[in-house]
Amino acid sequence: MLEQAKQDEIEQIYAQSTNTAIEMGIFGAPAYFYDGEYFWGQDRIELLEDALKSGRPGFKHVYPG
Repeated sequence: MLEQAKQDEIEQIYAQSTNTAIEMGIFGAPAYFYDGEYFWGQDRIELLEDALKSGRPGFKHVYPG
C-alpha cells in the first residue's frame, strides 16, 4: 500500500484534494460536505446522517477567499 501511495497519479490526487480543501477553508479532518453544508469531525457524523435522512437542503456556507 505504501508503494502505491508513492505513485505519481496518487500524489497528484492527494495534491489536488489538499488544494481543494484549502480553497474551501477546511481546517481539519475528517470533514464532510452535504449539499454545501460542512460537518467537521467524526463526532458530527450522526448530524450528517440526520441531514441525509431528512431530505432537507444543506445550509450553504460562505467560504473565505
